[in-house]
Amino acid sequence: MLSQRRAQLGWTLEEAGTASGLHHTAIRYIDQHLHDPYVSTVDKYARGLGMSAYYLTDREQNHSVCAGHKAIGRRLHEYRENHGISIRGLERIVGLNRATLCAAEHGKSIRLCNLFKIARSLHFHALAFKVRIGH
Repeated sequence: MLSQRRAQLGWTLEEAGTASGLHHTAIRYIDQHLHDPYVSTVDKYARGLGMSAYYLTDREQNHSVCAGHKAIGRRLHEYRENHGISIRGLERIVGLNRATLCAAEHGKSIRLCNLFKIARSLHFHALAFKVRIGH
């Protein structure tokens, strides 16, 4: 989706990097799926392309949480509270260690693969992008 948006804009890797505040190599790695970026890196790239990113979108209620790792943490904490699940219980459900889940819940940027693992386990869409009006 991001590489398609970059192509739509007719931007080179360098131009997208400048707009996003990222090195052009990071843009290439994301575009070509060469490594697992942090959520914060993907968010910077999306914003540079004039897009809004939404993380952890509820499939049933179509409820989106706006971009950012703090929003991910709030959504994860809210889910645990609403379902009476401890971090240890979430660890068993998701299959990630407690340190990673605590980092996510406390607003730290986590690797995108871990975000997808959390989303799949809790039946959320992990990531969606929308072009911002006015760009």
